[in-house]
Amino acid sequence: MEKIALPPLIAVRAFEAAGRLGSFVAAAEELHVSHPVISHHIKNLEDNLGGKLFDRGPRGVILTEAGTRYFKRINNALTIISEASRTFSIQVTEQKVRLVVIPEFSTRWLRRHLPEFRQQYPHIKISIEPNATLVEINPAKADLGISFDTRDALKGVVTSLHSPEIFPVCSPRWLANQKNKPSSAADLSNRYLLHQDDGSWWESWFLSQGISRSVDSDITYLSGDEVIELAIAGEGVALVPEILIREELRTKKLIRPVEGAAIIADLQLILPYGPVSEATQLFIDWLVASL
Repeated sequence: MEKIALPPLIAVRAFEAAGRLGSFVAAAEELHVSHPVISHHIKNLEDNLGGKLFDRGPRGVILTEAGTRYFKRINNALTIISEASRTFSIQVTEQKVRLVVIPEFSTRWLRRHLPEFRQQYPHIKISIEPNATLVEINPAKADLGISFDTRDALKGVVTSLHSPEIFPVCSPRWLANQKNKPSSAADLSNRYLLHQDDGSWWESWFLSQGISRSVDSDITYLSGDEVIELAIAGEGVALVPEILIREELRTKKLIRPVEGAAIIADLQLILPYGPVSEATQLFIDWLVASL
């Protein structure tokens, strides 16, 4: 590649400032140097170029015709350099966290709280992949995973983030339509129940209420989010972690038909083996503080 002959860039910068401001004194103030230094740089540049850039007079300096043409091109060039540097800086500081998350947590919690994280860390981009059967994460595709489960059911570096109460919920309309309204756990008929597994969550919940009951799921919905939507639509009773339905409970879209809560599974953080990035650690710290 042919070597490009360039004038001294410090002299070019001094010339651009003087030409833009119309004063050697103002250019010196902007660049935090003395007036003689600016004069020296511009004299060197004129010698390098072989022509006058300024007409000097008692009232100051004025660009010559040739100096005006040179100034326009130099000003454009320095603008391009400045923009390239700014863009590079943004690219260097911009970071990304790739999440794999069970759909109900993504929809019911993350979507409502992520604006708070973005406000604190605008330079960190978030990528979210819903996965209803999340057990482990591929470090080539994700930085961390979030799931509701027991620790022994998951693979990788697993940390319990939160142990929420889990209890039955339904819509007010569903409860109003029941001729024999349930008043206790024992009153919840198996035919009312909505499932996102084979029935083990409901069996664990009944057992926590002192009831040994076998529960089979005729229809199993893969996503807990879908089960919550069915409950809101009046299709039955769902067993849901409280953290996912705080807004629905507040607005009375969902209510508790009977008392009784249990801790059946934790909100688990799944990490690959090895160190985590700075952005990932910032996200984890925010998540722990926000739950």
